Amino acid sequence: MSNGGIGIDLVRISRVGSAVERLGHRFLSRVFTEGELRDCLSRKEKHRSLAARFAAKEAFMKAMGAPFPWKEMEITLAQSGQPSLIIHGKARGALEELGLRDIRVSLTHEGEYAAAVVMVG
Repeated sequence: MSNGGIGIDLVRISRVGSAVERLGHRFLSRVFTEGELRDCLSRKEKHRSLAARFAAKEAFMKAMGAPFPWKEMEITLAQSGQPSLIIHGKARGALEELGLRDIRVSLTHEGEYAAAVVMVG
């Protein structure tokens, strides 16, 4: 595990859509929190929103240099639309152990892709 850093991830939106269609609730409940599902599934382009959150979780793990359970990472959106990354469980413990408190996340999507950048320090 690193002392924090920068992680980036790019996801083909159709890949997430295919996982939702093939695996349904099994995939969704394994990767996303109830809050994320409430937000994403209420949107017109739900697969795009799910893909961006998936990318953010992958980017966080890359920034930390370690894997964590999917649902220990939760993307929330402020009323302004600015995303935040909330960390729970073992991932929260890892942050605290390393003295890391600042997490910044940026989400984007264009065409067939969703991407996220996460900085941890």
